[in-house]
Amino acid sequence: MVTLKPSTMRACLLVSKLWYHTFLPILWHTYICPQMKNVPSEVIQRYSRHFRIFDSFSGHPGPFECTNMHLSEEQECLSLKTEKELVRANTGVRMLYWFGPRPQVVLDPGDFGGLRSVRSVQLQHWVGSRGCLARTLKMMAGSMMSLELAWIFGLSAEEFLDPDGDDDGEAIAGPTTRRRRLMLPLVTKLRCALRYEGFRELQGTIGCCPNLLELTINPDMYVDLDRIARDIRVHCRKAQALTIEYLALHASYCEQLVSSCRTSGLVKLDVILRSMDVSLVSAILAHAGTLQILRLSLQSFEHSTSHGLMQLLRGCTGLKALFLKINVLPPTGTILEVLRGEPSWGCLRLEALQLITRTQPADEEPDMAGDKEEEEEIEALRGVLYETAVMGWCRRKADKDAWISEAEVDAVGLRKVVKMVEPLQQLKSLTWNYAEFCRP
Repeated sequence: MVTLKPSTMRACLLVSKLWYHTFLPILWHTYICPQMKNVPSEVIQRYSRHFRIFDSFSGHPGPFECTNMHLSEEQECLSLKTEKELVRANTGVRMLYWFGPRPQVVLDPGDFGGLRSVRSVQLQHWVGSRGCLARTLKMMAGSMMSLELAWIFGLSAEEFLDPDGDDDGEAIAGPTTRRRRLMLPLVTKLRCALRYEGFRELQGTIGCCPNLLELTINPDMYVDLDRIARDIRVHCRKAQALTIEYLALHASYCEQLVSSCRTSGLVKLDVILRSMDVSLVSAILAHAGTLQILRLSLQSFEHSTSHGLMQLLRGCTGLKALFLKINVLPPTGTILEVLRGEPSWGCLRLEALQLITRTQPADEEPDMAGDKEEEEEIEALRGVLYETAVMGWCRRKADKDAWISEAEVDAVGLRKVVKMVEPLQQLKSLTWNYAEFCRP
């Protein structure tokens, strides 16, 4: 990506009127604190109509006609009153990230009443009790497509009932009445932080999104995964992507969640597994016709897990991206020996492979000691450069702040990985233990 300095942009502005009108919106596209702190207020007011991304606040009065507003916890110069005025004044905002104050306060639905164009919303560190969160979300339901909620305090089991609902439509039985479930019909992407007591009621949001495509949750061991699976199966029949963060799942729990998405078929699955059994493997293979992205972090590599993994690699023939992180050792042999064994991989459409494993001494031993061709390939891989391809691969240039050094790549193990992926003719990107390679 090319980054132009402001001085370069200013020089472009002076070329002609056409260049001026073309580059001026680019120059003022993003407002970021503290970089804008010393810009005079009259200059900010003059060009604020060009702001499209607003990140934090430097004390300028505005108004700002932005489409992406980021009000983060790091800002210290902005009062809650000013934040509220800023949100209410920018009715055309399309992306809103609002981190509440400390100590947390109750959400005011009125702050969101004018946001008729908002597409993506992130709310963190607020109190949402007594229907305030439901009213807030309902204010934006006519346009909101992506929703992320975290650290929302004071929620109850009935928090996601429609605050204005009646006996019509889908009803939920409460202690004293029947009320309609809150509906967020346009939300296709949902992320809920469910860890720790007091935040688990956020899982009620799932049942409010009938057109949900992507669900990300980070639960703890006390979250009701049975309820989540039921809500997905009953209310989110279009779900195509499932990500479970932080919590390592037993096979039975993961099987429930994966099976709940069977109606439309998963395109992406990203989970951490304590174990893998026949039922879970069968549940994942039921999505083989649609599954394109599979990310598995394995905390067990017993025979059942290694056997199940190889079944997935053989049966998920439509995979385009595969990420495997294995930080445990198998009871016999090495991880590379398991992956290079039978049955052979069936995911021949794979375009990207990331393999993060614990290496063992046996992985650093050549396949055939004394074989001249193998020794030459190993020696060539030791010196693989960005411009030079070895065995069909060259090193991808890392970011300048990358913490993995070039010297940490074991050439013997790398050769085994390269040999393993030879049948994958469509593979374009290969990562092994954080070292990245690509086709020339």
